[in-house]
Amino acid sequence: MSASAVIDAAVAVHAAVDGPRLEPCLTLLRRLALDDVRHTAPALWSFEVASAFSKLVYFGELSGEEADAALEGCQALGVELSNPDLEDQRAALAWSRRLGRASAYDSFYLALAERLGCDLWTTDLKLVRAVDLPWVRAVPESGEAG
Repeated sequence: MSASAVIDAAVAVHAAVDGPRLEPCLTLLRRLALDDVRHTAPALWSFEVASAFSKLVYFGELSGEEADAALEGCQALGVELSNPDLEDQRAALAWSRRLGRASAYDSFYLALAERLGCDLWTTDLKLVRAVDLPWVRAVPESGEAG
């Protein structure tokens, strides 16, 4: 595969759980796969995915069995995880400063996409608006054009 796309954890979670973002996220992931685009993410993706399912179980939105199945579905996406080196960490800190954010989680996704020269796909519209760059892209809501 020649091309990559950074996929944030929320895209994977929404693609694995029934809800209004299920179909748009699945459609995006299928389209990227058909276009031979490799899914990638910073290593924190695994922690964010597991944490999201933990919260859904805690708040009664999923059973433990449903969360286990959804977690397996996310792993089946084949997202290639990237362990950040010192330069990636510096880039994430720089993104956090540029965005005026206390947390660097989103910044690691931005830093990875910037380093790879590829799109970052997210469901976080606030992030897309804050960054306002063509390579930071929002998964369309149901019924919107992609």
